[in-house]
Amino acid sequence: MANDPTALPHLRPALRRPAWLGRAAGRVAAVVVAAAGSMICAASPVAARAPSPYTKVDSVGDVSIRRGDVTRIRVEHDGPWVQLQFWARVGSNPVTSLSWREGTTRAIWDIEVEGDRDVDFRAVADTTSAGDYHGTVDNVTGGTAACAAEAGFFDGRAYSLTFRRACIGNPARLRVRLDFAFDASVVAGRPVTHDLVPNRGRWSDPISHDPPPPSVSVGRGSSAVNGSDCTSLDCSWLSISYSNLPNGNHSYSCNTANGASFWSGTTYRNGGRVSGSNGSGELWCYADASAFGGVFVVIDGQYRSNTASW
Repeated sequence: MANDPTALPHLRPALRRPAWLGRAAGRVAAVVVAAAGSMICAASPVAARAPSPYTKVDSVGDVSIRRGDVTRIRVEHDGPWVQLQFWARVGSNPVTSLSWREGTTRAIWDIEVEGDRDVDFRAVADTTSAGDYHGTVDNVTGGTAACAAEAGFFDGRAYSLTFRRACIGNPARLRVRLDFAFDASVVAGRPVTHDLVPNRGRWSDPISHDPPPPSVSVGRGSSAVNGSDCTSLDCSWLSISYSNLPNGNHSYSCNTANGASFWSGTTYRNGGRVSGSNGSGELWCYADASAFGGVFVVIDGQYRSNTASW
């Protein structure tokens, strides 16, 4: 039974290791093919991009089995990871439930990254008969396995799949749709239900990847009294840590809060450069910060740090 009555049937405590081996290949193929048959690519108006995390509530009672009834989905598309989550009305532990271990219960996420509403990747959470709850991501376009995924079960009724964005090509946006197939035939002799979110196999809104903004932080480093022209006992090199900068080499300027100048260069004290997206070290800048009302750094003329004082 699916949302559309005319459709064909087809990182928490219970986190398990990824695995590539599920049930027999024929059984997996049969369910995936049937699931594809039940998903209807319905044309819809162009939607504005939705920020991450994206949440969509699903109607309650659109399938007859409460354990197979999805109430909402959540997609997080930030930083280097993608996490797909959904909640059911009643949970069913994938590690112990016969519906998962011996039945055809599984969560199938279609993922579209090219803007054409065609399936590009498929992420599946499944359980082997031995109770190995695992996730995989397949490249549907290329017909190859893309990567493993971490499958999770938490809060007694919530399920997740987590994998690296690089696994699906680090897209700037993506769409998803979920088919949660629940097999109650093993224990109750009832048919397999398919709850589709969004309903009728439509795609979600485009979900943007919003990387965290660049961050630069400075503080007091090691003493710079010896070997410098700064005679104050509080004279120190300036330490720095930074993250989420554009990749490549970076310039920087060392500045004082009251506008006075102090000496600085364009390298670390150890001869390295301010380079890459993330890093830390000591800049070739030194001062007694209290004499200047504090000191700060500007990276590439635009990324300003905090003002440090000591």
